[in-house]
Amino acid sequence: SKLEEKHHKFLLGSYMEEYMMIDLRGDTDYKDIKLVAINKGQYRSDPVEIKLVRTKPPSMRQRLQKELQRAKSCEDENIDTDFYTGFMQRENCEDYISRLEADLAGGIEQGGED
Repeated sequence: SKLEEKHHKFLLGSYMEEYMMIDLRGDTDYKDIKLVAINKGQYRSDPVEIKLVRTKPPSMRQRLQKELQRAKSCEDENIDTDFYTGFMQRENCEDYISRLEADLAGGIEQGGED
């Protein structure tokens, strides 16, 4: 896997004891996260380092959403996918999108995993 270093700065705007980072990849290790608090006077705390965070694998709902996004971006009549079967097969793109949307809606109605 490729090691990629990224720097982010989040201005939260008010006092917070917790903050959720979004758009992290599922089932992935994130290393050497450094947190620094900055107060209104712009005084910075000493950095706190989190050596390793492993994100949970993506839920079925998240996987469906990502596959639906991929299918909708397909400009061909057919799409190659291994999403449902585990092996590559070609499906009609419109039918496949309908199936994904139905499964996504069904999972949400039944209180499926988030």
